[in-house]
Amino acid sequence: RYRMPRFNNRKRPQGWLAPSLQHRVVTTLTWVNRLKRFCPISTISMELVRFDTQLMQNPEISGVEYQQGELVGYEVREYLL
Repeated sequence: RYRMPRFNNRKRPQGWLAPSLQHRVVTTLTWVNRLKRFCPISTISMELVRFDTQLMQNPEISGVEYQQGELVGYEVREYLL
């Protein structure tokens, strides 16, 4: 009630990245610099790939089966005991 209205301070600076993406960039650069200390590297190419490990184990998986793990149908407490 006694403060000035704040509506013009919601912009992010140019080149802003979310913290998770910023961490990924910094980690990659850190590993590149570590490798450069041990061997002369002139060029680097990087391939970012995400694997679907469930699909690799069971090629016929789809839909709701992704959400149901190996213990579907079991009472987890009984399984652990």
